[in-house]
Amino acid sequence: MVTDSRNKRQYILIQLPEQLDPKNKNQKVAVDFCEKMGKPQNIAEIAKERLRRASKKILEENPMFAGDLGFRVYKLSESNFTTWDAQGAHDAAELEKQLELHIVHIRADRSPDDILSEIILKSGFPLTVPAVKLDLAVKTVFNIADGALFICLEP
Repeated sequence: MVTDSRNKRQYILIQLPEQLDPKNKNQKVAVDFCEKMGKPQNIAEIAKERLRRASKKILEENPMFAGDLGFRVYKLSESNFTTWDAQGAHDAAELEKQLELHIVHIRADRSPDDILSEIILKSGFPLTVPAVKLDLAVKTVFNIADGALFICLEP
């Protein structure tokens, strides 16, 4: 999301990671550009780099600019949480197995930002909602939508 400071506009860019074809002569420049950056050869990587360069140019030409030029990248993937297998929990042994699987139910390779984003979405808020990081009682807590929801991801 990018906000236009003059008009307070917010933008959401959706770009599929459409693969570039190295054999296509019309895409040769784009393929070479991705290779030079060390990025996957797809349209989404080019779009992200264009946003980075545009932000840099805006700041160079307008050093007093105080607006938000950052952006986030979201990718559609499976849930950060392991799913409960209700079909497999018919007897006590299977139920015990399911309970053990859910002692730690967050997938190992997920970041706090991944988990926070999913909880925000599952709670019915858009990804553009303000999320302010607070330090309360030596714990990090996120204030979502000006106090509509508080999330602490720490033990």
